[in-house]
Amino acid sequence: MLNLPVTMYINTRFFLFLAAVLSGMGFFRPEQSLNVDSPQRGDVLQGVVSIVGSTNVAGFQSAEVSFAYGGEGEGGWFLLERLDHTTQKDVLAVWDTTTITDGDYRLRVLVTLENGEQLEKIIEGLRVRNYTPFEVQEEPETAVVEAADQVSVTVTPTFVVTATPLPVNPASVTTQRLLNGLVMGALTTGGLFFVLGLYLFLRNLIRR
Repeated sequence: MLNLPVTMYINTRFFLFLAAVLSGMGFFRPEQSLNVDSPQRGDVLQGVVSIVGSTNVAGFQSAEVSFAYGGEGEGGWFLLERLDHTTQKDVLAVWDTTTITDGDYRLRVLVTLENGEQLEKIIEGLRVRNYTPFEVQEEPETAVVEAADQVSVTVTPTFVVTATPLPVNPASVTTQRLLNGLVMGALTTGGLFFVLGLYLFLRNLIRR
């Protein structure tokens, strides 16, 4: 039977061996990445902006965070921050956008490795809008198409009311009837006066 010190020695060697194997397989390696989490392409930047990302890559020596005007080719980078340590989803630099003119910009995180190799991550299309209005990028609307057999149409009858002219009231007095009455009255009166005059003339004639 093994004594306690020997057993502990064997267990320790076994666990060290297991740790080395797992480490070689990548189980105990920290997550390695070069990335910019914020800001992202198309973002509108105003005031002081925190640049968040990761520079945790194997063989890291240093990193630089820079910006440039949008649309330019190689070069033209303006240094924001220089780092001598790795970061993991943390603030890489602070960018005061009020000190530059409004426009479209690019952002770059450049990592230099111990062997001299360089890795970079570039974010295009950053819109600095401190002094000018900015356009809102709307998401395209999704058209909703309904099946023809699911559409029901309800037809409501339309009633058209037509006015029917009322019959003429016989007792009503119109302008034409009034004129006709006046003419007939005048003729009747004239006729009576004529007959009366004729009668008086003939009677006087007979008496003579």
